[in-house]
Amino acid sequence: MGVLFGILSAASFSLNMIAVRRGVLIASATQGMYITIIGGVPLFALSALVTGQIFDIREITSWAWLYLPAAGIVHFNIGRYGNYQTVRYIGANASTPFRSLTPLFAVAMSIVFLDDSITALKGFGIGLIILAPLVMVKWGGRKAPAGGSTHSSTEAPAVPASGGPPVANTVIYDWKKGITWAVIASLAYGTSPLLVKAGLEESGLSLLGGTISYVAASMILILALVLPGRYRSVRNMPRGAIKYFVIGGFSVFFAQMFRYVGLAIAPVSTITPLQQTGAVWTVLFSFIFNRQTELFGARIYAAIFFSAIGALALVWPQ
Repeated sequence: MGVLFGILSAASFSLNMIAVRRGVLIASATQGMYITIIGGVPLFALSALVTGQIFDIREITSWAWLYLPAAGIVHFNIGRYGNYQTVRYIGANASTPFRSLTPLFAVAMSIVFLDDSITALKGFGIGLIILAPLVMVKWGGRKAPAGGSTHSSTEAPAVPASGGPPVANTVIYDWKKGITWAVIASLAYGTSPLLVKAGLEESGLSLLGGTISYVAASMILILALVLPGRYRSVRNMPRGAIKYFVIGGFSVFFAQMFRYVGLAIAPVSTITPLQQTGAVWTVLFSFIFNRQTELFGARIYAAIFFSAIGALALVWPQ
């Protein structure tokens, strides 16, 4: 059963990416975050309530009250925004090799702060992860020049919140922006686990900790509503994008839940490698749902393969 939950977790994460891709073709990454992050608060709070963890809130130490909110801000406000921007500019398929930079940065952080060491297997994985984007950067698959290119999308036209005529969507590829945001997202995603680990080291209340992190990230978004034009932007979110961000929010929530359940009944050495199957699910779901808005081709597949094997080598138990 642990293997099943591990695979379901990876598939749910990939479904989230596919839904987000559709959403950011219509709306902005910032608009999407208001749905997926703030919407995650009641979902995680309900999980903490059902499991009884919410009643153990006094076990959260004073240091944890610093680490967990910091983890939420780094992971959700910075990492998720960068991830959404990456998917917006280069798509879910092409962003997959760059997402494999996350375990690379996590290993780097563990070496610097936790005195970890590089084994031959980790060195092999690092090499493949570095190689993967280089393979794809030749703009394999459907042509997408570095300066950005566009082509029509089969995405249904969005109806503006003002009620005006539908607006046709255009798929935009901008590799410079996509790669930049991918690196930022990977840095954030590689750093947040250290903060989570520090915050949960004594209590182990993962669902309650996740709730605290989500609340902190949500507070940042709520405070940001005072910025000029932010509230109007959120209020005028295209209706066509809302359903995709809702799907993305639920799918990433279930991905986390499947992961927690899997870790509860199976060893980390089983669940963590299974997370790397997400690369396969991403391509499969992209082909089924987003065939006209994604990049496909031999170089894309090769880059995804190299990055998945490299990430697997990094997380493989020594």
